[in-house]
Amino acid sequence: MTTCKECGKSVSSEAKTCPHCGSTTPAKKKAKGGVGKWLLIMFAIGVATAVLPKKDKVVTSNATPKAVAVQPKEKKAEVKVEAPN
Repeated sequence: MTTCKECGKSVSSEAKTCPHCGSTTPAKKKAKGGVGKWLLIMFAIGVATAVLPKKDKVVTSNATPKAVAVQPKEKKAEVKVEAPN
């Protein structure tokens, strides 16, 4: 059952005319879901997964950080120059 698009009363979806108002096209055609609807749904899911935070990829480490070895800087050779007297 559906509603007549002319008078709004209940009519069979297969009726050729409305028994209430006599309209020749009483039944509203239901839109059939096609590929466009599914593409829109998949796009929305893709956007949602890209925007939402990823909790499972957050790494929390309880290990202590490794010490970094620091090499001493090389000392420059000091040259003493004596002034002539």
